[in-house]
Amino acid sequence: MSEPVTADGPGELVARERLGAALRSLGHAVVGRYNAATVLDEVAAQLEGAVERLERGEPRRRDPESFGNQFVGDAPADGPLPPSMPDRPFSGKASPWSVDMAVRREGDVVVTDVTLGPAHEGAPGRSHGGVVSGTFDDLMGFVLQLERLRAFTGELTVRYLAGMPIGEPVRFRSWLRERSGRKLYIDADATAGGTIVATATAVFIAVD
Repeated sequence: MSEPVTADGPGELVARERLGAALRSLGHAVVGRYNAATVLDEVAAQLEGAVERLERGEPRRRDPESFGNQFVGDAPADGPLPPSMPDRPFSGKASPWSVDMAVRREGDVVVTDVTLGPAHEGAPGRSHGGVVSGTFDDLMGFVLQLERLRAFTGELTVRYLAGMPIGEPVRFRSWLRERSGRKLYIDADATAGGTIVATATAVFIAVD
């Protein structure tokens, strides 16, 4: 019998990211495909067994110090930006809830191209508004990497100008508008087919 794993070991993150991707694909397949009840019951039984197996592992908690790792050193150059935490919802590759964000820096703006899938659908053919809000919030967190500041969301306002499409690429952008003391005022927008379909404004509060 193998010993219990109590910390992230060699290959553990790679395997966790693979599992996260598989779970995201599973969610889209469940929502976006017709299948017989017998098939769904069979898959459910397999997943229930997998859950039971995974829950035998030791409780896993993130190291609080990992929150500051992305703010150490110089600001990142233009190009890809790594997520602060692999399990982070919306942007973490290991997260079952990720929208597969690949964020990059373009000058003073952070950008990601996202294609939302069936599991993100709210109204028919449109994304759930909470998914849009969460994507904005997570993307704004990458602006903090450019500013070399740790901060938490204090307020987030989203304006939905049109339906957020499912199955079509959407470009999300975010940037720092201004800073006043500990408050960072961050803006963002989302564009689909050349049209801005949503905008967002937020106040982040910097911490030591």
